[in-house]
Amino acid sequence: MQSNMLMLVCAVLFTASIGHAQRLFHDGPVGPASIRIVLVGDSTVNNGGGWGPGFCALMTPNVDCVNLARNGRSSKSYYDESLWQGALAQHGDYVLVQFGHNDMPGKGPVRETDPETTYATNMRRYIQQARAAGAKLVIITSLSRRKYKDGKLVQDLAAYANAAKRVAHEEGVPVIDLNTASTKLLESMTQDAADHFDAETHPDAAGKGPDRTHLNPTGFAVFGRMVADGLAAAIPELRPCIKGVTLHVAADGSGDYTSVQKAIDDAPSSGGALVLVAPGTYREVLTIDKPNIQLRSANPDASKAVVVFDKSASRNGGTSHTATVNVSGDNFLAENITFQNDFKVAQDPYPEGSQAVALRVTGDRAAFHNVRLLGHQDTLYAASRGCTGTAESRTCRPARQYFSDCYIEGNFDFIFGDGKTVFDRCEIHSDLLTAGFITAQSKVYPQQDSGYVIYKSRLTADPGVTNVYLGRPWRPFSTVTYIDTEMGGHIQPAGWREWLPGQTHSIDTATYSEYGSTGLGAHPGEREPHTRFLTAEEAAHYAPDVFLSGDDHWDPTKQKIPPLH
Repeated sequence: MQSNMLMLVCAVLFTASIGHAQRLFHDGPVGPASIRIVLVGDSTVNNGGGWGPGFCALMTPNVDCVNLARNGRSSKSYYDESLWQGALAQHGDYVLVQFGHNDMPGKGPVRETDPETTYATNMRRYIQQARAAGAKLVIITSLSRRKYKDGKLVQDLAAYANAAKRVAHEEGVPVIDLNTASTKLLESMTQDAADHFDAETHPDAAGKGPDRTHLNPTGFAVFGRMVADGLAAAIPELRPCIKGVTLHVAADGSGDYTSVQKAIDDAPSSGGALVLVAPGTYREVLTIDKPNIQLRSANPDASKAVVVFDKSASRNGGTSHTATVNVSGDNFLAENITFQNDFKVAQDPYPEGSQAVALRVTGDRAAFHNVRLLGHQDTLYAASRGCTGTAESRTCRPARQYFSDCYIEGNFDFIFGDGKTVFDRCEIHSDLLTAGFITAQSKVYPQQDSGYVIYKSRLTADPGVTNVYLGRPWRPFSTVTYIDTEMGGHIQPAGWREWLPGQTHSIDTATYSEYGSTGLGAHPGEREPHTRFLTAEEAAHYAPDVFLSGDDHWDPTKQKIPPLH
C-alpha cells in the first residue's frame, strides 16, 4: 500500500511538468540545447501511450528530448522500415533503445524475433551503428505488462529483458533495467491498483478489454521517473540534466557520493533534486543556491546524519561568512538531518567574535522538518533578501521559512535575521551560558514584510541556565510573536530587553507580542511594558498558513512530501 501511494504521489508531482515537456516532443531542436537524447522503441515508449512523455518532462531545458518510438514496432521492424536510420539522422548525443513487446511470438513474421538469436543480433546492430554515428547508446529492458493471474503478476518479457542485458554487458554499454524495476513495483500492487496506470484509449486496444500495456498520464509520469532515475544511475554525468533526480550520499562510500556538496553541485541548475543523505558525519560547508533542492535522510532520528563545520566570525570576515549550511535557493526542503557549527564547543567562556552560524537561509519557501540546528551564539540566521531603494520608496523582498518539529539549540541571539519565519511545534533550547537571548530579529523598515512567529513550541534550557530573554531588537522594527508556547523557568519575567540598555532605543519601535504563553516562564503581569498581549482573533493571523501565505498562497502545513523509500 505504501508503494502504491508513493507512486501515485510521484505522478501528481510530475504530471504538472508535462506541459513543458510537450514543447520538446518534435523532430528537431527548439532553441539552444547542449544535449540531445533520442528515444527509440515501441508504443510503451512513444508519446501516445508510453513512458516517453514522463521521461522528457524530467529533462532540464538544455536537453532536447526527441521521441521517435513508434506503435507496433519490434527490434526487427523498426530497422527494416528505416526508422532506425531516421533516428541516427537526429545526431543524438544519447540514444535510448527499448524493444521486446512486439518481438514476442504471435506478432507475425514481420515483427517477431527469438530472444537468444535474432533479437540479440538486432540489439547488437543498434549498438554498433550508434557507435559508428558517434552516439552513446543505452539499452532499456521492456516495461512489464500489468496483467495478473491468481493474484500474481504475469511475467512474459523476462527472456527479452535478459537477452538485452546480456548484449549490453557484452558490448559494454549502459543498461536501464526497467523490466526489473517495473516488475518490483507491480508485484507490490493488486490488479485494481495497477489498472490506475492504464491508457483509457489506444489504437492497439480497441475491442480487447482493459489496456494493461500502455499508459495514461499517471503511468507515464511514474515509469518516466523510473527511467530517468535509471539513466542518472547508469550515466552519472547526466544527473545535472534530470529534474528531481535522487542523488545518494553516504560517508562510508556506499552511495553515489561521499560529499553532500558534491551531490548538490551535480544537481540540475534548475528543476531540483533529492539529495538522500545516509547516516554519518559530513564535515563540510554547504552552499545551496539552486532551486527545488531536497536534502533528506531516511532515518527519522535526525542525529544520525550530521553536517558540521567550525567557521567563526573572528576568523572568516564576519558572521555572514560562518554558516555550515547556506541556503539561498527557493523551495528548499530539509528533513531528518542535523546542521551544526561546533566552533569552540569545549571553550568556556567564549572569546570575542565567537558568532558561528549553523544554518543561514535567505531562500523563499524554505521548509525544515525534524531538523536539528546546533550551535551557541548565532545558531540560525533566518534572513530575507534585503531591501532596495530610498527611505521614502523602498522595496523589500521577503523570504519565508517554515520550521516544524525542529530542535534549535544556542545561547546568545541564536535565532536572528530579518526573515519571515515560523517555528511550529519546535523545541528551542538555551545552552551553557547562564544569560542569553533567544531571538534577535532585525526588521529594518516598517514596511518590510518580516517577523518571527514561535508557534505552539517549547522553550527549554540546560540545568543552571536562568537568565534568558525571549528576544532583543537587533534593528529598530524587530518583530517577534509567541503563540501558545510553553516557556521554562529560565525565561526572565520581563521577557524582552533593549539591545544595549541605555545606549539604544529600538524596543520603543519593536513589535513584541504573546498569546497563550504557559509554563514557569510565562509572566504576563511582569513583562516589559512594550509587550503586546493579543486577542484570540489577533493571534489567528499568526497561524503558519496565514502568516506565510503571501501572494502565492503558500501553505507549508499542507505541503505534500513523498515518503522516502
